[in-house]
Amino acid sequence: MDQPAPNPSAGHEVDAALAIALVDPDDVSRRALYLMLSGQRHRVRSYDSAATLAEDPKAVEADWLIISVRAGVESLAAVGRLRFRGWRGRLAVIADAAAVPERDGLMIGPRDLILAHPVAPHAWRIGLSGPV
Repeated sequence: MDQPAPNPSAGHEVDAALAIALVDPDDVSRRALYLMLSGQRHRVRSYDSAATLAEDPKAVEADWLIISVRAGVESLAAVGRLRFRGWRGRLAVIADAAAVPERDGLMIGPRDLILAHPVAPHAWRIGLSGPV
């Protein structure tokens, strides 16, 4: 009887999963990102604000911090607090296209990502983002 060939990537998928801290004040956006990242088998902890991120002692274990700064760049201060606590992961900043923060080398380093949010906050409520 033929045995199925071992799948070398089967065990690798678990090893490749990332620990991700996700901060987005918008419930719908945060849930959508959470479901997408969890569906890729990443370990995601989500937060509704930078303050709740700062209160979580497990946040320093994240490989990636994805933070939405659509409400203002002051939430980037959470990145500094997390780094002060020993976090050495990478950062992905999601910002309004009109208010993209500058890469300063300290808060946002050369390996970090800056992404412009593709639609205005809550645009889906008035039909600007297309069908769901």
